[in-house]
Amino acid sequence: MRKLSEPDEHALRLGRIAGALHTLEMVVRVFLHKRDKENPTSPFVTAPTVGEWYPDSYLSDDDSLMPLIKAFNKIVDGTGFQIDERVVSLRDDFAHGRVARPSGQKYARLYRFGRKPDERGRVQLLYTCELTPEWCLEQTEFIEAQSRKVVEAQGVR
Repeated sequence: MRKLSEPDEHALRLGRIAGALHTLEMVVRVFLHKRDKENPTSPFVTAPTVGEWYPDSYLSDDDSLMPLIKAFNKIVDGTGFQIDERVVSLRDDFAHGRVARPSGQKYARLYRFGRKPDERGRVQLLYTCELTPEWCLEQTEFIEAQSRKVVEAQGVR
C-alpha cells in the first residue's frame, strides 16, 4: 500500500472529524426517535425517495445539534452519560470555519469568524487552531467518546 501524501493525510484527518460529527448527530437522533411516544416510522426503514413526504420526527426535522444534545442530556441527567456540549462548538467551528495553510507553515489552520460585523465593518476572530495530526486525533476521539455515551445510554429509563 502506498504512503499517502501530506495533503491526502490532512484530508483524511478532516474527513474523520466530519464523519464522527455526522455519526454523533445520527445516534442522538435515533436515541430520541426511539423514545418519542408519537414515534412515526423511520424514513430509513426503506431507502427514502426524493420527493416523498415523511412524518416530522427527530430523524427528519432540521433541529441543529445543540437542541438535540440538550434533549438527550435531559433524558440521561444524573446517569453519567451526558454529552459534553463543547462538541457543538467544535461542530460549529468546522461548519462555519475556514481552513487555510499559512505560507511557510507545515499544517493548515482552522479559523472561525463572528457572523455580524461591527459598526466599522469588521468581524472578530472567534477561534483558531493548528490542524496537527495530534489535534485532529484528539478531536476525533472526543467526538467518538460522546457517541459511545449515547450508545451506552440506550437502556436508561
